[in-house]
Amino acid sequence: MAIRSLAGDDTPIIRGKWPLVFAVITGICTILYFIYVSKDEPEGGTAFGILFGVMALLLMLFLIAYKIRKHAYGYKLGPTNTWLTAHIYLGVLAAILVILHTGLNIDGVFGGVLFALFVLVTGSGIAGALVYKLTPISITKEGRQVILKEDMREELNKHLADADKDAAALSAAFQEIYREKIRPMLTYNRVAWEYLFTEERALLRLRTKEMDELKQQVPDNEKYHFTLMTGAILERERLAFRLSKMEVLDVWLAFHMPLSGVTLTAVFIHIFAIFYYW
Repeated sequence: MAIRSLAGDDTPIIRGKWPLVFAVITGICTILYFIYVSKDEPEGGTAFGILFGVMALLLMLFLIAYKIRKHAYGYKLGPTNTWLTAHIYLGVLAAILVILHTGLNIDGVFGGVLFALFVLVTGSGIAGALVYKLTPISITKEGRQVILKEDMREELNKHLADADKDAAALSAAFQEIYREKIRPMLTYNRVAWEYLFTEERALLRLRTKEMDELKQQVPDNEKYHFTLMTGAILERERLAFRLSKMEVLDVWLAFHMPLSGVTLTAVFIHIFAIFYYW
């Protein structure tokens, strides 16, 4: 099974057409805003304020569509990565439009709470995008089946069991090296957050260097087995790295998704109140 990354080239968050689309729309809206404030007091109830508010609402509805797209596996709605990139840029654009809508003239407690919710949900969205960008998600070479966390844990346990079995069939000298140096590498579990700002390649280079140093202590007739075990350890580090990043993403989703739902609910309450008291 080949493992490749959905980060980097496969997640074009800072490349492609979306940065240009984002810059052009933001530039146009900013120009309109300065024209607007030169003629009127900025607030949500003016013509331009309503325009920015409606645009922000339409973008929010599109952001909901990303959630639908993630589960629409049987329909040709475009690549999920494209939707993700659009979700990130348009989410930030929606937040900018909300700021332009208010003109930073926020009235009442509810308005302040709603604005704070937008700041939080946008900030958490950007943070999640950065984590996702740094997270290689393991998939099959055909790109269809994502490996579940349970599969990764099972694979980690298999690496340990196979290494124990192989070491037991080798010399006492090898077994001592395995017991004191190699096995701790296979059983050490970092805290998920410990991987967050760690580069995978740097981690693998460090582990490879450690194994190369240990190899000098291994009898010549068992160096081949040691090389195989080195490969298993590096694969174990890759899996542990991906698993930890996925666990961090789960924590982020547990915060971002409910916060997004609360924010959207507050937006509809805001719209209802406007029409009710018009």
